[in-house]
Amino acid sequence: MTKTASDIQGGIHPVCLLESTVASKCTARVDAQFFDNILLKANLKQGGVNHKMWFPTSQIFSSWGAMALGLDVTNSPPGLGRGNVSPSIISMRPSRSRSGKNKKDVTEPHSFRTLLQPHLDRYAKGLNNKDPSVLIIYRDGVAEGQYNHVVRSEYQGIRDVCTAKYGSRNQALPKIAVIVLGKRHHTRFYPSRSDASQADRNGNTLPGTVVDRSITSPFL
Repeated sequence: MTKTASDIQGGIHPVCLLESTVASKCTARVDAQFFDNILLKANLKQGGVNHKMWFPTSQIFSSWGAMALGLDVTNSPPGLGRGNVSPSIISMRPSRSRSGKNKKDVTEPHSFRTLLQPHLDRYAKGLNNKDPSVLIIYRDGVAEGQYNHVVRSEYQGIRDVCTAKYGSRNQALPKIAVIVLGKRHHTRFYPSRSDASQADRNGNTLPGTVVDRSITSPFL
């Protein structure tokens, strides 16, 4: 009831807590991590910023004129009958500043192409009418069998929006990079035996290791 009244009717983003849960975290030893997580969620819902990019990385936005977009899709839960159709919801969150900082943005269920146009307009408005030169799109919610759909349909949809917006002004189209975030995979990496500094004490790769070459996918 509280979530329905606040989210849907009042347009307020709440953080709901049980009194018993809070009390259990305030015993002889306060659970600081629990309250840190709650405050992070509350801060985001109030339009705050929890994280910023490390400075050298954030320079990409100023030097390239890049705009980052996060795109996710929530599908209907399994088990719904034909009479209870629940639509898929697309959510798109853009970067609004040269440092990659986000502001709170409410996104309604719309088609993918309809979402991008207003974000491009807002980006230019926030940076003295300077349009992005690079679009970096992080796409989540994609099954391995849908990679071709992202390349052939969604990527083309992005180009169509850019062509309609910038082509009429004889303006160069922004460069586009679509990065699919795949989490449910069984790929494992092992550090080279010739370089012990690249492994932890258990012989695993170090946290934060990035592998950006020689990776292929059978679904592309």
